Amino acid sequence: MSIQRIRVVWGGIPTGAGISTFYAEGGTVPDLNKLRTALDNLKTALAPGVTLQIQNSGDTLDETNGKLTGSWASTSQAVITSTGTGSYAAPTGGCINWTTEGIHNGRRLRGRTFVVPMNVGQYGATGQLLAGAVTALQGVINGIMLAVTPHYVIWGRPVKPKDENGKVIPGSEGTGGIASVITGGTIPTKAMVLTSRRD
Repeated sequence: MSIQRIRVVWGGIPTGAGISTFYAEGGTVPDLNKLRTALDNLKTALAPGVTLQIQNSGDTLDETNGKLTGSWASTSQAVITSTGTGSYAAPTGGCINWTTEGIHNGRRLRGRTFVVPMNVGQYGATGQLLAGAVTALQGVINGIMLAVTPHYVIWGRPVKPKDENGKVIPGSEGTGGIASVITGGTIPTKAMVLTSRRD
């Protein structure tokens, strides 16, 4: 099966622009309207000045080996601009743990989307996420679940063969990649620290 790669560019962050990557089933153009509606739930929770821009074109990949097989394009989506206020710590925020029914390399296939930075009003006195922050993150999960033509998926990447010393064999190709439909998600109340803007 082919899959479509969708990039969401984070702007207005002092530590530099970031990227969140989503995947959808191939064969048709991803439903960017549903993705934008889902992500719009975050605008009150994000740090002031943060913007999210969904790119309206991207790559089509072979889920098995990760090779490019084509591209897709859609209509442009309006920028999502934070309405949050107050101070914030640039590397901290929340996280969505995506669930699927897929099995990849002997483990249940999962995904993760970091939502960083979030404004100070999203944290309680002990540093845990408040109910309002959890509601915003749950809104993203609910919105993603509404996209069914095509579904959004988690991609378990292909694995390259290794030699007897555990090193990847030079020039080898990865195999065994799978994509599985997102069935839901969970939200830790613990604040997350993002070490890379491309996580």
